[in-house]
Amino acid sequence: MTIYSVSDAYKTAIRARTRTDRVTGTLTLTNGTVLNLDAADLMSGSLTLDNQCVTGEELVFGCAYLGQAALNLRTDLSRYAFYGAKLVLHYGLQLPGGRWETVPLGVYTVAEAERRALYVSIKAYDNILALQQKYDGTTMQGTAYALLGQIAAACGLTLGQTEAEIGALNPNAALVCQLSGTDAVYLAGVRRRRGTAGGRLCGGGGRDFPDQVCKKGNDDCPGG
Repeated sequence: MTIYSVSDAYKTAIRARTRTDRVTGTLTLTNGTVLNLDAADLMSGSLTLDNQCVTGEELVFGCAYLGQAALNLRTDLSRYAFYGAKLVLHYGLQLPGGRWETVPLGVYTVAEAERRALYVSIKAYDNILALQQKYDGTTMQGTAYALLGQIAAACGLTLGQTEAEIGALNPNAALVCQLSGTDAVYLAGVRRRRGTAGGRLCGGGGRDFPDQVCKKGNDDCPGG
């Protein structure tokens, strides 16, 4: 779980018996159109987020779980307009005095869209989805931080951790390792469980390339 820095007023408001909150966001379609989202655009109770590092039964080293957002959007647009769209969500909490403070809920890419009578049902996945590919390019060599940066670049992502943060996870992160294209390394596995090269580098399981083009909110371990 990633811990966000929030104000003392936020901490007070979140502990109150009653609170006023909201989820807002944007959907950026592949043609550049930006749709602003608020409560009026979503079917009541339809928004769900699923982010985890374990199945609830076991902790699998070297694996990461795909984060998912699902919602029902009131819209007249064709469902086909949403494929590949970028979904950004924020949770907002009203503080004493009326001011709002927000924390990010992640960045997702729409993979499924299904038309209903009054809305389009959308499922979107975080940017770990970009790692679902086999790497057979040139040989990569370097420390865990250098290799993770090369893997991110190969997938069109930006690594969200600093070299110091990666190094603090495991003493082995300072070792120089090599990933050869001839080994047909899978940068990510398949389905919900994604075994990654990054996980093996640091001996962990979690997320290296999460939501905000990797500058993420739900990454727990950089092991991938």
